[in-house]
Amino acid sequence: MVASGKVKETRSFFRLAFLVVLPALAASGCFPWRAPERVKEYRSVQEALAQGARATAVNLSGKELTELPADLVKLPALARLSLRNNNLGALSAAIGDLGTLAWLDLSEARITILPDSIGKLTALQTLYLSSAR
Repeated sequence: MVASGKVKETRSFFRLAFLVVLPALAASGCFPWRAPERVKEYRSVQEALAQGARATAVNLSGKELTELPADLVKLPALARLSLRNNNLGALSAAIGDLGTLAWLDLSEARITILPDSIGKLTALQTLYLSSAR
């Protein structure tokens, strides 16, 4: 019987810690870890355009695109773009006009040639080209 009482006592202690102490520490700023903020990823250019400068990530994977959507250049803060799993062939030179782009996924987009203008993407840190032709 004594062991059962200790188990209940231990559970009560942990319940108190999780329900009272940890939230109080987090609220006071003393808790050392915070969950990273999630970036909203838009699944269409129109949806991203409606957000203007708040749109930083667009995922157009699997949309059966055959060319780069021209309106992407109207997104001044675009940092992340996925054109994965499309049928782009030759990528448009307009890709070089996406100056804030830091991450670009062209995997399985059937890219046959990259334009010289891709060199203008000075903020680009990550480029995925797996399964390119």
